[in-house]
Amino acid sequence: MEDTLTRYYGLHSNTVEKPVQPCLALEIENTNREMLRSELYDQAHKLRQMKGEDLEGLNVEELGQLEKKLEAGLSLVINTKEERTLNEINKLQRKEAQLIKENRQLKQEMKMTLHREKLVTVNSELINNVSISSNSTPPLDGDSPNSSRCLILGVNFSA
Repeated sequence: MEDTLTRYYGLHSNTVEKPVQPCLALEIENTNREMLRSELYDQAHKLRQMKGEDLEGLNVEELGQLEKKLEAGLSLVINTKEERTLNEINKLQRKEAQLIKENRQLKQEMKMTLHREKLVTVNSELINNVSISSNSTPPLDGDSPNSSRCLILGVNFSA
């Protein structure tokens, strides 16, 4: 058992120096955190300057550079806005053309429907207005040997 303990303590006595590594990892992490914090501050400061704030410390040359950056950004914004506006106009024009086409088709269908209804109305009036006069006899042509009785249909075309 003493041999086992000796071997155990002998093997683990070399591992005492390893806690130094976590301290190095913490230093690297802290350094990265400070760099990111500094970069965040710089970017926030630049953003405030682009908004027109914190301009007191800038000289004429720096103000000119800031102006150029803003003009370039504004140009991109204007171009994007114009492109999207034109796309929307084109989309609406296509929709308008489609609606005009559908409107023409509907008008044509309405004309056809009204024409059919008018024909049906005229036909039904013709049928209702036709009178077969069986009581009256048509004037006979006495000079003709083929004279016969005719059926007279009374048709009213007042529609």
